[in-house]
Amino acid sequence: HRRRHHLQEMIFMSYAGGSLVLLLICMATGEMSEGLAFIDQHGASRINIVIFIYAACGFCGVSCVAALTKRFGALTAALTTTARKAITILLSFLIFPKPFVFGHACGAVLFISGLLARSRQRG
Repeated sequence: HRRRHHLQEMIFMSYAGGSLVLLLICMATGEMSEGLAFIDQHGASRINIVIFIYAACGFCGVSCVAALTKRFGALTAALTTTARKAITILLSFLIFPKPFVFGHACGAVLFISGLLARSRQRG
């Protein structure tokens, strides 16, 4: 049990450290005041709920990738997360129609070729 808690603590500390760095950057660039004005305009409770849900989903996602890496290895985790991103892009084309041009087709072919080559190399 201790090892699992250690992993979750590491993920939490990574998020906390990243949040602190982003807070300092936002304060230095002046974006913090813009963000606070947005929260004031749209209601703090509503924004806090959205932020909490986003953070919880991010934490769950990172925890799942860490578990996937631990159980199946880094290559499988990398291939899985890359495939998930590709599916997300595909769904964006289906849900939000936009032109599919030659560059998109080339990218898709290269992506699938890379996945197949990497998986055959491993297997």
